[in-house]
Amino acid sequence: MTDPRSLQRLLQELDRTVRRLTQRVDIIEPRESIDPILYGSIIFDGGFAGAATFDVITNGVGIANKVQVTGFDTNGPSSGAIPDHTNDHITISKAGDYWIGFHTTARSAQSNNYEFVVLLNNGVDDTTIHAHRTTSTASRLSAASSFDIITLAKNDTVELWLVRNDGGAVARTLTFEHVGLVLHKVGG
Repeated sequence: MTDPRSLQRLLQELDRTVRRLTQRVDIIEPRESIDPILYGSIIFDGGFAGAATFDVITNGVGIANKVQVTGFDTNGPSSGAIPDHTNDHITISKAGDYWIGFHTTARSAQSNNYEFVVLLNNGVDDTTIHAHRTTSTASRLSAASSFDIITLAKNDTVELWLVRNDGGAVARTLTFEHVGLVLHKVGG
């Protein structure tokens, strides 16, 4: 059995140790909290076999004649990012590095080369997220998708745009059956 004096000294030493550790904990700066997962999406889903569609009309060739894809009809799941299908963009609520991707399924009666481009801030700022797709005649469906990691600032808006690369200064219609724009914060 332990002597009561030894036990008393042991308890006093334990009490001093706990007080010292408590003081050290108070001195240490608290860690910056870990960001919650931020993500958002906007979509248009035409249903099985393209039961619903929307058209985007291009009137010229090249980036100067770009047209925003404006047929999104649903805000997808989100947390922290602000999807807005009525304005066809997602607004960034916190600066950082974001994985951004899109997918499209579309058709055209004419054979043309299209470029799908993710642009920022109402089409002002370019990104590296581009995909080329040549449509065939007879309105056959074609798909395109692309993704990359982009550094974004708070309040940037992310949009999907369409550029026609051939066919001259005439109107061409691209009919979308499915399209989605998705992002999530991965760092920064």
